Amino acid sequence: MSAAVKKYDFGNLFEEAGATTNKLHVVFRDNLWFLIREDRTRSVFRHDDMVKVLNKAYLYMLETQDFDRLAIHNRDGSVNQIIPFEYIRNTFSNISARKKLNKSSLKKI
Repeated sequence: MSAAVKKYDFGNLFEEAGATTNKLHVVFRDNLWFLIREDRTRSVFRHDDMVKVLNKAYLYMLETQDFDRLAIHNRDGSVNQIIPFEYIRNTFSNISARKKLNKSSLKKI
């Protein structure tokens, strides 16, 4: 017996954050925080701790360098803030900051 994968429609959340496909989103659904690429409906990462999802988002952005912004949503779906990639790169550019992030991040689910 195979388990069904639950799919979500995040389109309305993506529109509120501005029209590009180069964003990652941190959104809340079913008591979990999700890290989602704007061009997909499946999550990159999910966890019940928002801080762990944010850490994963920062690392993912630094590793891939495919995204220009990170949109962080409130529990109700509204946009809390949008963080440019340059800010994340500059904040975590030194090795000790990245090591700290790596220790706190989890394996991909």
